[in-house]
Amino acid sequence: MTDEKREPTPRLGWLELSLVAAVVVLAAQLAWPAWQMWQNRPRPGVQVVRWFGSTGYLLCLPREYDRQPIWPLLVYLHGGARRGTDPAWIADGCGPPALIKRGRQFPMIVVAPQCRPGEQFDPDEVLALVDHIVEEFHVDATRIYAAGDSLGGRGTWDVALADPGRFAALAPVCGMVDPSRAETLKGVAVWAFHGANDEVMPIRCTQAMIERLQAAGGHATLTVYHEHGHDIGGLTYGNDELYTWLLSQRRVK
Repeated sequence: MTDEKREPTPRLGWLELSLVAAVVVLAAQLAWPAWQMWQNRPRPGVQVVRWFGSTGYLLCLPREYDRQPIWPLLVYLHGGARRGTDPAWIADGCGPPALIKRGRQFPMIVVAPQCRPGEQFDPDEVLALVDHIVEEFHVDATRIYAAGDSLGGRGTWDVALADPGRFAALAPVCGMVDPSRAETLKGVAVWAFHGANDEVMPIRCTQAMIERLQAAGGHATLTVYHEHGHDIGGLTYGNDELYTWLLSQRRVK
């Protein structure tokens, strides 16, 4: 009985292994953007990361989005600590995106753009994003609201002053503003919030703005947290009355 010679099992050399590894890495690199796009596709009740040009933002459609023809839109502008290049970070703050992350649902579309590091919110960029959202989704153009705290409070004032006819209501929190421009916003409902002991953004400019708005015939209210300073975002956005008030506001065409 003769032994048959067995052919040795071919083994991959370092060159072949390198090629296989390169193919695997390339496939993963090509698949990752597609996976991210699929994960962040807009869908009711889920907060997702989106990009509009160089502007990253969070988007959450109402859970009942498909059951109603149009929806109010809330544009939330975060505080300075949430500036960056990863919009998901906004949801670690204290505003509506953080509440959504913890399970809260709102009967409106919520959009939260992220400000780039070291910058202020650019009104033109925010308004361009609003235009994009209005074009892509079912937005009630008479019920667009803006809110924000600290850096975003200032941004709320700035964006509204850049296009006062766009918004039905504003809810700026601890935001810097030039009271001399109050007349511009007399047609927009405003509910402002500020801490009496705020050493970052002193309350006096908000007080002056509200007083001038009221003198001009505007619908403006200021809530003062007498025992608090600058960090009042959680108190404000945890107040259900704020959202009830926002949803009751409608811009006259």
